[in-house]
Formats: sequence, C-alpha cells, structure tokens
Amino acid sequence: MKQLCLKSYDIYSGKIREKEVRLHFLSDLHGLSFGTDQNFLLKVMEKRKPDFVLIGGDMLTGDCRQSWMKLENLLEKLKQEFPVYYAMGNHEQKISCPWREEMSSEAQELFDAIRENTIFLNNNSSVFRCGENRLSITGLSLEKEYYRKPFPEKLTRKHICDLIGEAKVSEDYQILLAHNPYHAKAYFQWGADLTLSGHYHGGVVRFDENHGLISTHFHPFPKYCCGRFREGNQQLIVSPGMGEHSVKVRVHNPRELIEVNLFPGQ
Repeated sequence: MKQLCLKSYDIYSGKIREKEVRLHFLSDLHGLSFGTDQNFLLKVMEKRKPDFVLIGGDMLTGDCRQSWMKLENLLEKLKQEFPVYYAMGNHEQKISCPWREEMSSEAQELFDAIRENTIFLNNNSSVFRCGENRLSITGLSLEKEYYRKPFPEKLTRKHICDLIGEAKVSEDYQILLAHNPYHAKAYFQWGADLTLSGHYHGGVVRFDENHGLISTHFHPFPKYCCGRFREGNQQLIVSPGMGEHSVKVRVHNPRELIEVNLFPGQ
C-alpha cells in the first residue's frame, strides 16, 4: 500500500468567531487506493474528525474508467461521514462539457454521482456554517487554455470575477478551490482568505516545503510548487497531491492529506 502523510496547517483569523473549524483537503488522487476501498484514508479522516471535506480536483484520471468507479465509491463513503464540497481539476474538465462537444453516458453517470454525494462547485459558491462561523466556499473551473502546456493563458482578476463574481470577504471566511497554482497571483488579487490548489504533484522531486523540480507545465522550479504561501492576511496552500499521473515517480515527496485548522484570532 502507498504511504499517506497527514500535513496539518494552523490559520488564525478574526473571521473565525467561535471555536476551531477543521477541514480536510483532498487533491490529485488520480485513482490511487490507500487500502481496500480506501479504508486507510477513511480511517485517518474519521480519527481526525474534520468539520467538512474539500476536494480540489483530479481525483480520477480522464481516460481510466476504473478510476471513475473508485471515485464514486469513495464519495459515497465520505458522504456518510462528512459534508463534502467538490471542485474540478483539469482531468474532470477533460471529460465534461464544455471541454468536449458531448459528454459520454459513462461521464454523465460519474457527474451524477458527484452531484449526488457532494456539493458540486463548478464556478459557483456555497456557504458552510459551523456554530457562529460562516465560510463561503467557491470552486473555480477554468477554460482549457489556462492549462495549456507549456505556456497557459494569463489569468486576470477580471476573468475570475466574470466566472465566479467578487470574493465574499466582508463577513464570511472566503475559501477558493482553484486547481492550478500557476495562476496564484490572480487568486491573491481576487481576494480569498484561503486558496487551495494542487496540480503540480509536489514538483515530482521535492527539495523542501515550497520547492520542487518541475511543474505539470514543464517549467523548472515553479514558484508556487507546494506548501504554504502568504500575501498579507491571505494564504495559499498547494497540495503535493495524493497520487500521480504522467510521471509515476515521487522523490522526497510524500503523498499528503491536507488538514487546515482555522482558529479565532488575528
């Protein structure tokens, strides 16, 4: 069985008014299993008892039907224990409209299962309430040119607003699920309190907390490769992912289940 690490981050914010809020973030699983029917992954999560679960995309591999079935099974199990919010990565978007002219019947069944078992965030938002705390969770789905290799289209704050509107930061703690960290500068400009990304798989070869060898765009030493980044009161956490896809190698680069603990404070 592949090894899975729990990576925990603590964040203090004046928008967290009452008790601690705990979330788990899953990204870039690509159909990998941690134990039979994901039993090991689920036991780790059940032990930590997150208030809700966020999924940041690429939980499957676009051309692997077996990974689709594994994902459906995992989502059914997660729904029994936690509120789950699901935003797409490029692999989900590759099998969905509008990236394709037509969605296959198998893909339609998959997305029906995602909608049945999660709150599906496809350029829309949902509010999660935990005691007196209000968290606005937004999922950003970008057009394929923003994933283009080796040079994606440059993303602007205006285009983000065209897709999902303005950040809801006046009262709510705003979380943005945005799969591709290449566009981190635009995410910070949009204004979320916390942005969660993945996509880079920790740079394949990871040197330290924030630095890896190469991005999925084939750029060496990408700026926002993995770990936590700050800009003022805003934070970006980039998951190194839980699986792998094209390059099935990870060096000094453990698979991580991300835990974020939100505390009252400044």
